[in-house]
Amino acid sequence: MSTIPNPAPNKAAMLGLALLLPAVISLGHSLASSPSEPAIPGAPRPALAFDQYLFNMGEPPVPRAIHEAQFHFDNRSDRPVKITAIKPSCGCLTPKIVGFNAERRHVEQMEFAPGEHGVLAMGIRPAKETPGEKSYTVAVSYDDGQPRTEVLEFRITLPKKKLTVEPNELYFYQVSGEPDSRVVVVSDFRDQPVQITGVSMVTGGSKDQAKPLEGAAASLGTATRGADGETTWPIQVDVAPNLPKGQHTGWLAIQTTDPDNPTVKIPVIMFGREQATVGTPDAKPKFFGPVRQAAADSQPVE
Repeated sequence: MSTIPNPAPNKAAMLGLALLLPAVISLGHSLASSPSEPAIPGAPRPALAFDQYLFNMGEPPVPRAIHEAQFHFDNRSDRPVKITAIKPSCGCLTPKIVGFNAERRHVEQMEFAPGEHGVLAMGIRPAKETPGEKSYTVAVSYDDGQPRTEVLEFRITLPKKKLTVEPNELYFYQVSGEPDSRVVVVSDFRDQPVQITGVSMVTGGSKDQAKPLEGAAASLGTATRGADGETTWPIQVDVAPNLPKGQHTGWLAIQTTDPDNPTVKIPVIMFGREQATVGTPDAKPKFFGPVRQAAADSQPVE
């Protein structure tokens, strides 16, 4: 008796081939359409790479005569870059581009070699502007083999005009054992400025517990009129020579007739001679930028 072969396996094999056929055809088309020539390289990337293109300060936590945004950048190309123009959106801005010399000091600079670092700083004087949310831009044009332009934005919420203090902290490092001093400038940008009724150097603690800060004294100078029409008062803080070793902390207390700021307190940190030798490299400068400028622009109040 003969055996009739079962046709089921043949049908299953044929069905599998039918299912695989579209995939095989698609693979063939894909291989046939693949380019055989190398891709064309794109245009060179811009040479200058900024760390940020938008700086949103919000409302500054500390009132200042000048608020500044800094945009750091690097020349990441193998070509020198020449900055050809800096165009601010408002004449109230003071944009400036600086590099660093061999002593790591800021110097104005418009050309940057490959790998060189620079900073674009733009500042705004709040006294000249109305309060509220503000947005300022600076267009930086440069040439790295072809002309390019980058737009940097500075957003800030300017508070109402009020009392400002520069700097907002003081550091003294007694390295040489000689007397030292700093100048603090208090400015009032309102139409009806307050009066400063007294200054003193005190230790920490509540009003009743505060004691005079030994080794330091403060003196109030004559009121002057600043470049923006503000009234300014210089306060000189003097520190005696040969402070005892260690850290000494206290406050410069400024008494005013302002009901919102009857007493303005500036932290003061002093390091005695033996400890100061360790902290000297990180010592802060005597004068901050706005203080130096305020002193230069001030005129006596009549």
